[in-house]
Amino acid sequence: MFVGKAGLGPWQQREMRAYIRAFVKNSSPVIPVLLSSAPATPKLPILLEDFHWVDFRLAEPDPLMQLVWGITGIKPQAPLATAQVIDTQTVAAQPVAPPTPEPEDNLSSEQGIDYTRLQDLLKAGKWRETDQETAGQMLEAMVKKYWWQVKRNDLANFPCADLITIDQLWVKYSKGKWGFSVQKEIYVGCGAKLDGEQPENDIWREFCRRVGWLKKGEKYLVNYEDLTFDLKNSTTGKLPFWRAVGCARLGVSSLASRLVNCSR
Repeated sequence: MFVGKAGLGPWQQREMRAYIRAFVKNSSPVIPVLLSSAPATPKLPILLEDFHWVDFRLAEPDPLMQLVWGITGIKPQAPLATAQVIDTQTVAAQPVAPPTPEPEDNLSSEQGIDYTRLQDLLKAGKWRETDQETAGQMLEAMVKKYWWQVKRNDLANFPCADLITIDQLWVKYSKGKWGFSVQKEIYVGCGAKLDGEQPENDIWREFCRRVGWLKKGEKYLVNYEDLTFDLKNSTTGKLPFWRAVGCARLGVSSLASRLVNCSR
């Protein structure tokens, strides 16, 4: 992914999120590259901060060699000339660099919240417990005790670091199937606008059907007790589930919009 003088536009932001999902799901390598035209202090998306950058503004270490190493997994043994032809048999005989260790999870919080338990539950695949833990820590991030106390402004101004931490943990350990950003993509696919306003009835019902919150022919969302927490056989976007049903419609629209603002 190349970043130059113009930075990343809206379309590149969408591509970037797709690459991150591929990285989480299939361990596909993502290599961010700063071109020579990039500003001295580029504004980098939060989603890419944990990746190793190749910087073409620097002479050392050789950025081209670093890029070849990242793509092939083979550490170059000598500087590469522009027109150099690489013998495939020679390359294959060279020792293969060890795989890049998986980056540690970002557990940042603007509110001083410890997300270690949430991380552990996700690693263990305890989805119901994780969903309940998420609901509690979201209240903590908004400095609320009960969901009936939550207002539009609380969700519209949800702490960015906490929102991104919760979302990235969900996306990573569900292999891209669950998380607020996954719900956002489905929400937009139903025709919703990311303006923080509650969607029209048709859009909202279609979203709920797609994520499995509303059964065909029913008028009301499924009860929490009736939910299944099977990653393999559940619908994409089902979790996190809004246990406070009265907040669901407002919550989805507000956090979808908030994710866009937090990624800028």
